[in-house]
Amino acid sequence: MSYPTKEEINKVDNHLTELRLENFIHDDLLSPQWWLLLALLIIPWIVWWILVDKSRIKQIWLFGVFIYPCHLFRRYRQRVEFMELPDKTN
Repeated sequence: MSYPTKEEINKVDNHLTELRLENFIHDDLLSPQWWLLLALLIIPWIVWWILVDKSRIKQIWLFGVFIYPCHLFRRYRQRVEFMELPDKTN
């Protein structure tokens, strides 16, 4: 059994990348689903900007800046606790 060389793997990988890009451009880009996802991404930010108390925007922004790292630390700690190996005390 012969294994493919790095050059053959790179050639197939490049071809697959081209096919994926072609598929995205011809089938996904600017489709109704694409526009829906774009709208679902942008509209909540517009609604938030309309409804937010602009006199407290700095306070709201700073709250988010300080809370987000705490959230990341908590998620990282949970992930590390999950991945800990059992003690080998045999």
